[in-house]
Amino acid sequence: MKRILAIAALFLYAAYPNIGKADDIFFQNAKVTRIEPSYMPDFVQFLIDKSTSPCAGTWFVWNAKGSDSVGKSTSVMSVYSLLLTAYSTNTTVSFWANSVGDGVHCNVTLISAP
Repeated sequence: MKRILAIAALFLYAAYPNIGKADDIFFQNAKVTRIEPSYMPDFVQFLIDKSTSPCAGTWFVWNAKGSDSVGKSTSVMSVYSLLLTAYSTNTTVSFWANSVGDGVHCNVTLISAP
């Protein structure tokens, strides 16, 4: 498991080279307490039940990822589906995120159901 997390961290750093300069990157397991889909298909925001990170009490944001509008829309819809399932079944989600420094939002870079 530690090996997988280390590989994921290296992948994230390679995919987002400025992420190390964005103050903090951290891993979090938590339950989803609120979902804000109003901004779809550009992004989806959510709150969690606990956070020991620099993003405690802030909105977590999944921004659209993909090479075209269909890919970006599918990316956001997939994460929304994962969040909605986790919320409705009261299960946790696991994700990597980083602080953007505004005290209101944190960007999620990788998310999954454990």
